[in-house]
Amino acid sequence: YIFFFFFQKRDVGNSLNKIGRLPIFKEVAAELHNKIAQLPTLYSFEDDVWIIKDKNVQGFRNHKLDFSILLEEDKKYLKMYIDDLIHKTATKSPVIYMAVYSVTTLMKRFFELPYKDTHSIFRINYYHLLHLLDYLQQLKKDDGKDFYTIPSIYNLFQQARLFIDWYIDNINSQQNNAFREIQMNNVKSFGDNTKYIPEEVIGKLENVAHELPETYLNAWTLMMNTGIRISDVKA
Repeated sequence: YIFFFFFQKRDVGNSLNKIGRLPIFKEVAAELHNKIAQLPTLYSFEDDVWIIKDKNVQGFRNHKLDFSILLEEDKKYLKMYIDDLIHKTATKSPVIYMAVYSVTTLMKRFFELPYKDTHSIFRINYYHLLHLLDYLQQLKKDDGKDFYTIPSIYNLFQQARLFIDWYIDNINSQQNNAFREIQMNNVKSFGDNTKYIPEEVIGKLENVAHELPETYLNAWTLMMNTGIRISDVKA
């Protein structure tokens, strides 16, 4: 009797929409959503793709961490680093996502350079990074625009530097951090002038952000928590 004996797909869909608006169904959906949001983030070190949850006022949202491009040594220690961020710090999920994105993006681009005997981020030296920095600045999109802006490259290098710092503090104190040797001055001068968004406007946007598709919601969260630009998110 739920579908009132409707047999057309359109009619059944309309009936389900009506049912979904009933208070009892809203209460059940809210309770289920809250229960799932309260579950701890679960992942396996053997998996190359992790899904972590980010709790918010609407409940939760997922972030996908993909380690698959890395070779085993880098993959192992990046996973350990991310696990520490998740369980031992108050680092938010979008920032954790940015850490994985930065290291994997830099290594993906480094593999495009003619250094066939260097496979690990721990073997990259100062001169490798100078070449990589120049290479990233030369990459262009199909429309001729820069693939990476100077501020976005700076953010990639900063995240990699923090990862190597963790490795030195926790795994190998003799490791050199070549990312600390790279100086990028006046980074802000390369960014476009962006108008200030009033907190009142941001608050209104946050109130309805949960209605966005997951892809756009993740992009919004990433930009608001890391300062990355929309052009870099789209890249």
